[in-house]
Amino acid sequence: MAPKDSTNNQYENIIISIANVIVEQTDGVASLAGETKSLFKKRSGKNSGIQIFIYDQSVTIDISINVYYGYKVPELAYSIQKKLQEEIERSTKFKVRTVNVNVVGVVFTS
Repeated sequence: MAPKDSTNNQYENIIISIANVIVEQTDGVASLAGETKSLFKKRSGKNSGIQIFIYDQSVTIDISINVYYGYKVPELAYSIQKKLQEEIERSTKFKVRTVNVNVVGVVFTS
C-alpha cells in the first residue's frame, strides 16, 4: 500500500464526493449505512458507509447501503459499480480496481 500523502487525501475527498452523489441519485437506495444525521455527508471512516483505499494509481471503494424493499439488489449494485467506475476514472487520475457494494439493510415503506 502506498503511503498516504496530502494529494491522496485530496483525491480521497473527491472520490467520496463522487460516491455520495452517485449513491444519492440511485433509485432504490434508502441511505448509506452508518449515517445517522445527514445520510449523504462527505465523510470517510468506519461508520460512514464509504471507505476508500488508494494503492499507487488505483482505488478500491467499499460502499455499504440500505435499500428500499422491492428493488432488485444485483441490478442496483451493478448500476452503482458501473457509474462510480466511469465517473472516478473520468474525474481523477486513478483506475478503479474494485467497487464493493454491500447491502446491509432493507427499508420497508408504509
